[in-house]
Amino acid sequence: MKVFFVAFLFAVVCRGAVLRHSFKEPVKAQQGVVSSPLRYANISGSHDIHALPNSSARLVTVKSSTSSNKKGADVDLMICLPVRSASWLALLREAWVDQALATGRIGVAVFVPNNYGEVHSGGAEKGLNVIRLTNWLGDVSTFQSAVTGAMRPCSQQSRAKWYAMLDDDVILFPDIVLKVVETLDTSKRVLWGRKGQATWGSRVIYGGVMMMSSATTEAFVENMDDMYETVLDAVKARKCVLYKNTTGFNIDHFFSIGVQLLGGTLKEFIGIVDLKPEHAEYAFVPEAPVFAVHHVSADDFRSYNAEDNMFMRRAADHGAQFQLGKWCLSRSECLRNHIANEDSRKADIPP
Repeated sequence: MKVFFVAFLFAVVCRGAVLRHSFKEPVKAQQGVVSSPLRYANISGSHDIHALPNSSARLVTVKSSTSSNKKGADVDLMICLPVRSASWLALLREAWVDQALATGRIGVAVFVPNNYGEVHSGGAEKGLNVIRLTNWLGDVSTFQSAVTGAMRPCSQQSRAKWYAMLDDDVILFPDIVLKVVETLDTSKRVLWGRKGQATWGSRVIYGGVMMMSSATTEAFVENMDDMYETVLDAVKARKCVLYKNTTGFNIDHFFSIGVQLLGGTLKEFIGIVDLKPEHAEYAFVPEAPVFAVHHVSADDFRSYNAEDNMFMRRAADHGAQFQLGKWCLSRSECLRNHIANEDSRKADIPP
């Protein structure tokens, strides 16, 4: 019995040592990270429900998919999509979600807050895989940690080459985004995202659209709980700015710092238009094919979905995006001001 106990204790110690040194810490010297079921529940929901029977962070599947977007289906891109309300989901479905599913190459897992309300078989959720995040209370502050942890159940919905974490204020062009992912290297551990602060002291990209390969996603899922404390320390050390009333980290902080802990790098997408960019210099419509528009309001969605914009939408889906650029300018004062300032600056430069 003593021999068995010593062997068991040795195995536990060795496993802990492997976990402590399983990822690279860029901020400070490597050190142990305490793994806690409570911490894990705060960021990922809890698959250890028996250990935390009263945890408000549990995930509850409220509807199973009956469409082609089902568990085990092979897709090129799996999208983890948080949605604040049923009416918002209806806007997203009309704008791009149904079109994405119709490609047969894109899967979508929808995550809703605890106050989402009833899920109806004939409602906006029809045919979708909807998962309720009981620790997302429908606000920005609880959104950050709850949706960060949604990566785990999202990765379990379908086997995919790529996984994307989206905000719900994004318009996506499915055919174009599929062409984009075809050009990305799956052999390297990289987090792709919106133009942010990759070369600044904080060394983070911005959320809205964040994308990673299946191998990188698996590494995140396996190491999420172990990197939690280190990410918190890095957020403080790098002086990352949090959303109001948010504690710990923003979702883009977690994944940006996490991929570096895993020995990977950050890369910024060009083909994203931001209608309300955090920095004025990021207000532009890129020449590269646009595959996403970020910070889209409810009124913007209704305008985009309007019948008289159908030609613009169909053209944009196929890469003819001049009219899309005009629509973006019509919806964003920031874009208009920046372009006007650029034109003024160029006019002041002597020929």
